[in-house]
Amino acid sequence: MSLLLLLLGCSAELERLPVTLHAEQVTEGYILGALLGEGSSLFIADRDGYILWRHDGTPGILTPVVAPARDGEHLLYNEFAEDRTVDIGAVNRLGIDGGLTESIRTESAHHTFTELPDGTVAYLAVDVRETEEYGGVVGDRLLEVHPDGTVTQVFSVWEHFEIVEHLNWNSNHYPQGHDWTHGNALYYNHEAQTYLISFRNISAVIEVDRATGKVVRQFGGEDRRYTVGGDGFLYQHGVHWTEDGTLLMTTSGAGGDADGLETWAVEYAVDSERRQLTEVWSYGRGEGLHARALGEAHRLPGGNTLVNWGTEGLLREIAPNGDVLWEMEGSTDEEFFGRTWFLKDISAFLD
Repeated sequence: MSLLLLLLGCSAELERLPVTLHAEQVTEGYILGALLGEGSSLFIADRDGYILWRHDGTPGILTPVVAPARDGEHLLYNEFAEDRTVDIGAVNRLGIDGGLTESIRTESAHHTFTELPDGTVAYLAVDVRETEEYGGVVGDRLLEVHPDGTVTQVFSVWEHFEIVEHLNWNSNHYPQGHDWTHGNALYYNHEAQTYLISFRNISAVIEVDRATGKVVRQFGGEDRRYTVGGDGFLYQHGVHWTEDGTLLMTTSGAGGDADGLETWAVEYAVDSERRQLTEVWSYGRGEGLHARALGEAHRLPGGNTLVNWGTEGLLREIAPNGDVLWEMEGSTDEEFFGRTWFLKDISAFLD
């Protein structure tokens, strides 16, 4: 696996992230991800933990999300100010050789983005408004940057939700005002032409029609038109549709403040006729792990699941029966994982 570094002209000894192998049935492939904590960097590692490629970020700038570009040859990653005091939001297109080929300005961006099949980049942006009762309140909006550079707004929380104070209202996460909705995940369903958006602080997930900006469905939050089975979800992250049409996410339990709660992965089947979510799979209850921020779960080829505990600095591959097959940690106690992807093959990056 040192071939990648060799082809890039690197002869240094490979850095390795701590890996524990618990079984032989690990899904073959690679991990693409962001490393945060002592700065921001991007990496590709093999299943033994060897970092085959790394791209270091700039101090004071967060790069929590990296993703394979739809052209199959580049990577996309976002940037915004760590303290959120200045607006430097951008999504950058990067070659595996470290060459920056494009920088797309994403005004007021935070957390995450996604690339659409037509080349449009959609992202979450803060939507700050001055209110008579609360002063500055920080909500979210969904914006699209089209290939020709034009920008359109698809959705704003101010058009759908009523302001509700909560335990994280005065978190100081955003210096512009109260941290209201705290959007943290964005997924685009090309077949349905809808966006799935997660709002951490109000424990709500909505599906938005791209063409109209209307909310098609809402799960959780103050809207109880969908009942949620099991323990429900709270402070969810990484919410997305699986190929089977289920919702997969991480949650930090139900009830109380996010600090100290246990975090686990959970999957729901969605019954639109009965308006209910039914828990069909989960992992992590009783493990004593807590993601103060970030976290996600990905279904792997063959049916295993890669669970990312964000600030816990831990990735695990889990079999359908709950057995732990493999785990990877950050290289230090302060280093943790942002967005991660499973790559079956990396040969396209070498062409």
